[in-house]
Parts: sequence; structure tokens; C-alpha cells
Amino acid sequence: MPERESTQIEIAGRTYTIVDDKWSPLYMKNLGQILNEEIKSVEEHTRTVDSYKLMMLAALRIIDKYLQLQEAKSGSSHALEEEIKHLNNLIEEVI
Repeated sequence: MPERESTQIEIAGRTYTIVDDKWSPLYMKNLGQILNEEIKSVEEHTRTVDSYKLMMLAALRIIDKYLQLQEAKSGSSHALEEEIKHLNNLIEEVI
């Protein structure tokens, strides 16, 4: 079993110690940086000063972005499948 590493990251001005054997310390710090950027963006567009609310809103925005990417990916796959079916039909007509 891999050794669990401890990494400190700062989120919204507070330091958190994360212990994980899956993610590297650099990856965890990158996740924290992304969250901090999203928190700052939410803070600029709302009147909320409560750090907990800011973190929750930022997390919701990140999840929304993720779901939009998943949907776009699924849509792309669906469009590609439809194009393949269309091309197969054209080939069958020629044969």
C-alpha cells in the first residue's frame, strides 16, 4: 500500500492539512489553487463575505462546469455516432 502523504494547502485564507495516498502534493496544491480562484471569482460577483458560503458557491460552480463538460462530451459522442450511422447508410446505398 502506498505511503500516505501529508500536504498543507491554503483555501480562503485557512490552512488545511490533507492526508492522501492517491494524489501527489503538487496535485493537491493545484486543486486548492483552482478552488481559491473560483472563490475569488464568486466573491467579486456577490456580496457574500462568509467564507463558508463562498466555498460552497465556488464548489457548486466547479461542479456545474464539470457537468457541462460531461454533457458536451456526451453530446459530441452522440453527434459522432449519428454521423457514423449516416455515413454507413450512404456506403450501403452505394454498395
